[in-house]
Amino acid sequence: MTIFEYSDYRAFIKAFFAKFPKKGRGKLLELAESLRIHPTAVSQIFSGSRNFSDEQALEICEILGLTPLEEKYFRLLVRIESAGTQKLKKNLKAELDEVKRESTSLATRVKIDKAMTDTEKAIFYSSWLYSVCRLYCSTDESGRSLDEISSYVGISRAKTSVIMNFLLQTNLVVLEKEKYKMGAASTFVDRHSPFLPKHLSNWRMKSVQAIDSLTDEELMFSGPFSISRSDFAILRERLAGVIKDFSNLVKDSDPEEVACLNIDLIWAKK
Repeated sequence: MTIFEYSDYRAFIKAFFAKFPKKGRGKLLELAESLRIHPTAVSQIFSGSRNFSDEQALEICEILGLTPLEEKYFRLLVRIESAGTQKLKKNLKAELDEVKRESTSLATRVKIDKAMTDTEKAIFYSSWLYSVCRLYCSTDESGRSLDEISSYVGISRAKTSVIMNFLLQTNLVVLEKEKYKMGAASTFVDRHSPFLPKHLSNWRMKSVQAIDSLTDEELMFSGPFSISRSDFAILRERLAGVIKDFSNLVKDSDPEEVACLNIDLIWAKK
């Protein structure tokens, strides 16, 4: 569940609280206490006869722990409800649509720690080997030697050396006592980047190669389906939330192996 699925802030708050034990019973009372308003006023707001003020909307964003972009979206929902003219409401809805479009960019959800130049990107995204060599360096606190990386990835020592030298020059790895360690924590290629097709195809080819040796630990799924356009948009939004959660999980995980997650949601007919 993400706020960008909602066009009514009241429905979002109810759904947010419903995730808590006992389906959020008592949460609206807690909200009233946090906002320092009478519970009757909150009841009137959720019945549709009143509306939160902009100041209260800001406090609610803090209470719910919304991100800056989510906060912007939530406050616009509140302002639309309070708009005194259709002209203002129309302008606010245009702003809301723009924020929603911005939310579909994963670059707004995934923290980017290393900004590479276009020349560096052209090299880094030319092959999956650069990512694997770099990520493998994180699987041991003391780092990985050139021979260890070469053996793990299954390429020659000479080719591994070329890759590691590039990663050193771009600060994506560091060298300490002849062992390589991770440098900047993450990289990201934007959906509008000319390097995206190569990046996506590299890892999907790796998935294709893995089909014949799939283990019980691994998971692959393909599920063609028919769906409404509105539900397609909801599904995309939820998957974007999964990717955000996945990024946070990986960031805090103790590295032991290198893995890859591919998620595709596409129209079958292009």
